[in-house]
Amino acid sequence: MTACGHTIGGVHGQFFPEVTGNSSGSNFAHFDTTAAIFDNKVATEYLDGTTKNPLVTAPAGNNSDFAIFSSDGNSTIKAMSEPPTFLSTCGSILQRMIDTVPSTVKLSDPITPMKVKPTLLQLQLLSSGQLQLDGNIRVRSEDSGLGPQPTVKLMYADRTGKINSTRIDTTPYTQQGGTGSGFEAVFWFYQIPSVILPNGISHFNVSVTNTTTGHETIYDNNGNGYPVQDNIIFQSPQSCLVFPNGGGDPNLTLTAAVRDGMNLTNTSFNVVVKTPRANAVVPELVVKTAPMKLLRSTSFGYSLYSASYTLPVNSQSTTADVWVDGPGGVKYEDAFKGTDAVGGDHKCQEF
Repeated sequence: MTACGHTIGGVHGQFFPEVTGNSSGSNFAHFDTTAAIFDNKVATEYLDGTTKNPLVTAPAGNNSDFAIFSSDGNSTIKAMSEPPTFLSTCGSILQRMIDTVPSTVKLSDPITPMKVKPTLLQLQLLSSGQLQLDGNIRVRSEDSGLGPQPTVKLMYADRTGKINSTRIDTTPYTQQGGTGSGFEAVFWFYQIPSVILPNGISHFNVSVTNTTTGHETIYDNNGNGYPVQDNIIFQSPQSCLVFPNGGGDPNLTLTAAVRDGMNLTNTSFNVVVKTPRANAVVPELVVKTAPMKLLRSTSFGYSLYSASYTLPVNSQSTTADVWVDGPGGVKYEDAFKGTDAVGGDHKCQEF
């Protein structure tokens, strides 16, 4: 099993300098000379003495691969030096790992990526009183071939559900031609260009048009539209993460715009705090809640609420949600906001 896992990859010297003998951030010691290919080189190079596998060549106590390979007098690793034996042995081990799932478990059909996926959607209440929408749209191609890039437009509904007659043009990303490829798929990425919403928003649909045939397809999230609520809005410019002079735990301040006249109560934010735990390297993720207080009212139909929380320094890069309770037990939230993206220069801006 060790040889199968160590036919690809290597060891980062930055994290394991006692193994690689080099602690630089760029040091990455490969297990064999074909570190990106699943083959028997990890075995043959070990046997012929040319291996650079750090888990073989490291000082005693850190050379775990050497201890495992030599534990039976190199018998198993010699057998695995033959390509057919290596592949069949590793195939059998991987199959047994998969087959640990009980036979009574019924698997779903393969999950395919969504054809259209909005990402990083963000409303913002501007000092002019206008609502602004930003975000991205990802579109998956019909096949793995890189065909002509379609045009993508948004059709949004105001907060009453009425579709606006004006379609919003999106802009293809320029980085890497606005494309990305994965297993059996090609994706196009588009940017929503800071749209002003005079009557709020409840949802939007996406129009994708083939630039060769002119054929248009409307994506409406199975008839539901892609939802965007405007009852509570995370205000990034009025939020900040401030470090005390001389270092120490930073203070996180989050601000949210809450819609007036909607009987919304209990405005709060949640933040995920990384908490050390005994006998585990990975910290526990604990959600802490801070009630938000009225910061100021506006004449735009929104009031600003704010609260602060002192984060442990090891949790400075985390996520937070602003939320509010509505009538009938409904909860509205603007969620999963990265603390490393708040504010502009580590201070909260005035509204």
